[in-house]
Amino acid sequence: MRITGLERRPGQKQITLTLDGQMEMLISAEVCLQMGLRAGDDLTEPRIESLHEAQARKSCLDSALRLLSHRQRTESELRDRLMQKRSRPEIVAETISQLRTAGLLDTPLTARLNAARARSPLCLTSSSGGGSVACCCAGASITNLCGKR
Repeated sequence: MRITGLERRPGQKQITLTLDGQMEMLISAEVCLQMGLRAGDDLTEPRIESLHEAQARKSCLDSALRLLSHRQRTESELRDRLMQKRSRPEIVAETISQLRTAGLLDTPLTARLNAARARSPLCLTSSSGGGSVACCCAGASITNLCGKR
């Protein structure tokens, strides 16, 4: 199969990859760059499979970071939520390992935050700063994980 088009449409975050003038796939710009895709390239079945694999990993990581941007979560909570999004178990496990290594999954911290939230629903609002502390800590670690904030 030959790549006959790579196009980012206005308002879209992903790139539309056209194969043989008809089959289309949506992929992230990051995966496109990572895989070195260009119009005119021939894609073998194994390369298409690795493209799907890279996109699945990127989507799972993006979902996990989006979930963690709202509040700190335990590994179990995050795993359950990612599995609900139909991510493959091995990709979820890899993503959780990446997040743990980057310091974004701190189960003891999460347990303390959840206990504090249970004692006083207001203790983690932005007015007390508790929620912003978790957010700031997560933001610092996101830099280490993906190189940008």
